[in-house]
Amino acid sequence: LDDMTSLKCFEVVCMGDIAPAQDVIERVRTSRINAKHLHYGYLKSCCLANLSMMKHRLRGKSKIEEAAELMELRHSFSKMHSAMRSWTKYVPPLLCMQLFCAGVEATIAVQKCCVTIFFCDLDGFQNMCMDLSPSETLDLLAKFHHGVSEIIEDNDGTLLEFIEDEVLAVFNAPSPTPLHQEKAVRAAVDAQMHVAQLFDDGRLRSGVHTAQVLVGNIGSPTRIKYGVLGDGVNSTARLKSLNSRYGTRCLVSDIVLESLTDPHEEYITRAVGNLVLKGRTTPTRTWELLGSRKCGSPGLILGAAKHAEAYDLYSRRCFAEARSLFCEARECFVNEIGAKNDRLSEHFVHLCEQYMSSPPPDD
Repeated sequence: LDDMTSLKCFEVVCMGDIAPAQDVIERVRTSRINAKHLHYGYLKSCCLANLSMMKHRLRGKSKIEEAAELMELRHSFSKMHSAMRSWTKYVPPLLCMQLFCAGVEATIAVQKCCVTIFFCDLDGFQNMCMDLSPSETLDLLAKFHHGVSEIIEDNDGTLLEFIEDEVLAVFNAPSPTPLHQEKAVRAAVDAQMHVAQLFDDGRLRSGVHTAQVLVGNIGSPTRIKYGVLGDGVNSTARLKSLNSRYGTRCLVSDIVLESLTDPHEEYITRAVGNLVLKGRTTPTRTWELLGSRKCGSPGLILGAAKHAEAYDLYSRRCFAEARSLFCEARECFVNEIGAKNDRLSEHFVHLCEQYMSSPPPDD
């Protein structure tokens, strides 16, 4: 609720004539106040109800008693305002507003919803904090969390929770979000850039996946939180973790990229393969998201192009030719990122050498 409007409401409460109060309400309704900060229907009913109540209660009271009671009401309203502001830091603001407008108490309930899940953390966070004091560690985390949470909100995502250096967010809940897959991918790219600017030796590991999950209030009758449940959440976590195995930064499932318009023209990507994630029996075609083509360097784009050509040959069982191109792609990525090796390219080089000497079955 807007501070100044709150004060106006209580300033008109002690008036004997109701007209000034209605005039204030009308001016409030036609003002520029954002719907996130003011619900007109609630304000009007609150103001009129308090007006009626106070006219009844103030009869027979002295001016000093009237002033003291009004000051107490104003103080109570200010405390409620602070509590609501704090509440929105624990609960997604949109969900908070929905409960406020509905006038109902939150209960345990979930519903099926197709969402895009974004899960990320800082690679090597423990090593980064090894020589830091507790306050320095908290400051590092605060900078990381603040930047990533702003990126998520700017792309219409809902931040669900921080778990040490991990960040979990969903897109398309609690309210429908058009193009939620595209916004999640954009958030993942922006988050990578944020971490690269924030830490000289920091790397973001992230996973992006779209799935049907259960979304809503989960927990016990006395303690609940807004969250997501389902295999899709686990799959996103597995994708994030696999970055450590392949030396990648952001792994995205094929279902996410398929929903985008010309994803390989807008973003720099390279195929990782059909991976059977832990806990699943069916493979998930997976891609590494290297960044936006608009901001990508020529070396990174060339490396991705060579990898795409090599992967096509690899899929057609031309292992010798594929190996040669994977080696060229490896050199491009090594020169670009300044590392000793590119683990994903090296992984495919070893597979090609293995299949050249012992070809895999036709299926």
